[in-house]
Amino acid sequence: MTLAEQVLWRELRRKQVGAPFRRQAPLSGFVLDFYAPSVRLAVEVDGPAHHGTHARDQLRDALLATQGIEVLRFTNEEVLLDLKLVVHKLRNAVLDRT
Repeated sequence: MTLAEQVLWRELRRKQVGAPFRRQAPLSGFVLDFYAPSVRLAVEVDGPAHHGTHARDQLRDALLATQGIEVLRFTNEEVLLDLKLVVHKLRNAVLDRT
């Protein structure tokens, strides 16, 4: 895991967002960074490995959406520089899906 993923996982493990998450969750042929099956919410933390993969990421998100799974994407920088805002957005997304 990247540093940003480790930081976010620490928050998700503490159940700071209102739903239990799994890490590196396999689903529909993809491996999601984090996934909350109870609310069908996936979280991706995009770092340097995602540069140039925007079209592929959009296709993947669209395929997951057809299964009722919402994908939230955050950059490494967002997680590391404004974790409080990321957690707030995740909490709101969980509430919207319950």
